[in-house]
Amino acid sequence: MPAFAYQALDDTGKTQRGVLQGDTARSVRGTLREYHAARGRPRTDAAKLLDASGFLGGGEGPADLSTRYKSYLIDALEEKIPLRVSEPKPDDPRR
Repeated sequence: MPAFAYQALDDTGKTQRGVLQGDTARSVRGTLREYHAARGRPRTDAAKLLDASGFLGGGEGPADLSTRYKSYLIDALEEKIPLRVSEPKPDDPRR
């Protein structure tokens, strides 16, 4: 069975090196993932972290922003970058 050298960061950010035996590089990566999952810290739910931090949201906006976001985006862009579009005159040769 071939041996594979690996280099990885641990939970503290230090580089860990080692050699593992496995049939393929993929199987060695799987072994390392299983090892890390078994001894790693439990994952914390992102919603719980945001709730605990007091984070309320990313910005101010109308209550129906999620359903009418395209029209609000267009309105905001037209305010920032006024578009000057005019109809061609009847005697315009480019028409």
